[in-house]
Amino acid sequence: ILNLGPVFCHLLKQRAQVPSAPSPIVGKTHGLEVVLCTTYASRQYTERSLARQGWTDFVVLGRELKQWRHIDKIRLIADYLEKRPGPGLLLHLDAPDVLVTGDLELAAARFEADFNCDLLFGAEKNSAPGSTTTRGISTSDQAFLTRIEAFEQASYDAPFHHLNAGCFIGRKDALLDLLSEALDTHRELGMESRLHHGDFMFNDDQVLFRELHRKHFPRIQLDHHNQI
Repeated sequence: ILNLGPVFCHLLKQRAQVPSAPSPIVGKTHGLEVVLCTTYASRQYTERSLARQGWTDFVVLGRELKQWRHIDKIRLIADYLEKRPGPGLLLHLDAPDVLVTGDLELAAARFEADFNCDLLFGAEKNSAPGSTTTRGISTSDQAFLTRIEAFEQASYDAPFHHLNAGCFIGRKDALLDLLSEALDTHRELGMESRLHHGDFMFNDDQVLFRELHRKHFPRIQLDHHNQI
């Protein structure tokens, strides 16, 4: 039973602390590459979580950056794909806070078998940034978010019908074009509002990915039934 709240999260985390043996087919069957992004030199939460599950073949991007902006995630992964083109899958996990509880090879197999799309994002219950929950945003930016929220709610069953950019998996041969379009969208958006972390809304990767999802559905989808 999914999402029973903080107590369930703690129990799941406790169970996942037990190291597991590496899978003999890790990273082989689906050409899966796992990519994280962080500016911190120290090993982050998700890196430790991956290691406990026996997955050590992952790439960390961004440690050379002096300051982090959310748009950097898209730039870093796009640059990575330009240097490593080809078939296969790429899985991105946010470095500070993703708990891996099973074999990622099985996640890749499920993506291939159950989803007819090029890019799949995690789903969440809340709209973030939200049109009614984000303070101090302009009327035009509020209308922009409202349009995205209406699309997400109309396209997916409740309650997990909003995009979460912290985890996504996609086909490498399509992902570079989609990320490049997200960067173009970033340059075109005339947003003036700032979010709680101080940066402009148009630099927020989740805002850009949500708009990209709205424009390219069903080529881009959400894992709204928590299959992965």
